[in-house]
Amino acid sequence: MRHIAELHDLVRQTVPALINLCKDKGPDVRSAAITTLGKLAENAELRTTVRKSLTQIIHLFSHRSPTVPPAAAGLVCTLSEDPLMRASVKRRLKHISPLLKNNAPATRAAAAKVVETLMKYPDSQSTILQSSLPLTLVERLQDHEVDVLKPLTGIFCFLVNQGQISQGIVQVILDALRALDHADTSIQACGATILLVMAAHAHFRDILCEVCAIHASFRLFMRDASPQDADIILQRMEYFGLLKEL
Repeated sequence: MRHIAELHDLVRQTVPALINLCKDKGPDVRSAAITTLGKLAENAELRTTVRKSLTQIIHLFSHRSPTVPPAAAGLVCTLSEDPLMRASVKRRLKHISPLLKNNAPATRAAAAKVVETLMKYPDSQSTILQSSLPLTLVERLQDHEVDVLKPLTGIFCFLVNQGQISQGIVQVILDALRALDHADTSIQACGATILLVMAAHAHFRDILCEVCAIHASFRLFMRDASPQDADIILQRMEYFGLLKEL
């Protein structure tokens, strides 16, 4: 038993070094370090040590290498399967959510992936609902990176179904319609999913039908008008109260 305790002490001392290796210039070294951290977290006696390093792991979301953030996010998602680990991740949600606005697509995708994963657990949902995320998510749906938009779409649909989205509805519909015209079929699917989920709620249907009908009419009868022109007109109609009340 003494040898096992000494081994665990030795392993605990290596965790900070492993986190530093996650930033190594070599992609194979980074991958091995993150995989090893995940394996260590499977051991109940070592889990606490890894949990104490969560803040450092989340900092990896902002690493300049495009491969480090998704690997770090994958590790945090795996750690979140454990209730104690998930509680630690939830407490750091206020540090993760702002990363959705980061300039680096890999960082935004990492943050979105972790939030989407937390959302799957009932004990995390209330934390998400009580955060600032529902108020700020709408503007994030304009993201053009599919790895960011897909998890954001899942988060948005969850919030809609929870009755947490009440502002920026016209802009969301316009963003979804724009996504339908995108060359990437995955982004098209995100737009279609958002519209279908909103259509399932009676209090969104009138405004959804109205915006879609007006938008389509502008594009059909005003051949010289671009989709952006139709967006601007609808936004002004909303501003002057010419659209139906939500």
